[in-house]
Amino acid sequence: MYTRERKELKRYKKSK
Repeated sequence: MYTRERKELKRYKKSK
């Protein structure tokens, strides 16, 4: 579960 959130967090940081 956390692994999926970590991948999304990386994309969210780049999108910002």
